[in-house]
Amino acid sequence: MTLLQANREDQLRYRVFEPSRRVTLQNGIPLEKFCAATEVPLIGAEGRFDCQKQFNLLIDTMPALLLRQPKSRLFLLLVGSEDLEAKLREQATAFGVGANVQLLGHRVDGPECLAAFDLLGLPALVESQPLALMEGMAAHTAIVAARLDAFSEMDAGSGASLSVDPTRTAEFAGAMATLLEDAAGRAEMGAAGRLRSRHYSSASNVERTCALYAQIWAEQR
Repeated sequence: MTLLQANREDQLRYRVFEPSRRVTLQNGIPLEKFCAATEVPLIGAEGRFDCQKQFNLLIDTMPALLLRQPKSRLFLLLVGSEDLEAKLREQATAFGVGANVQLLGHRVDGPECLAAFDLLGLPALVESQPLALMEGMAAHTAIVAARLDAFSEMDAGSGASLSVDPTRTAEFAGAMATLLEDAAGRAEMGAAGRLRSRHYSSASNVERTCALYAQIWAEQR
């Protein structure tokens, strides 16, 4: 079982399973927990502090972003924890942006955090079906995401996110700076995300799961 068609193609490529026994079943989230963002100057990210998520790239962008925004009105909030927390703090201090980068640790109020962000950054190098993207869309939050097959499949041309090369810091910074200066564009992207998030609701996930089991049951009879 894979979460996205992109995952399925990877497993087919590497012959992880027999093609005839492989199905795709997408995750779902409780949309009702996510409300529209308020107008506060925040860039945010949510997830494990590890090499895969590449939150260090978001810190890399901060010096350039602060040149275009008043320092008192631009902050990067990282929600999560794991091995690289100390290194991320050290990086922010070394770049002179320690006062504008806050590592919040594990939070139980994830929906409220996401709704508070003006911009959600997802610079991961590899993903399966990230909950952060689904939750960001549900929260009406504008999203700058890595140019990955998984993200592209989930966005599906909806306009819910802006796709950027995750290996190019300047490109990521430029995309975020443009959106930070375009409130109308962020609102339009957030609205598109909320609409697209309906595809990933918990109810939709239950329907897909029940349909899959009904199919399997019918094939076994």
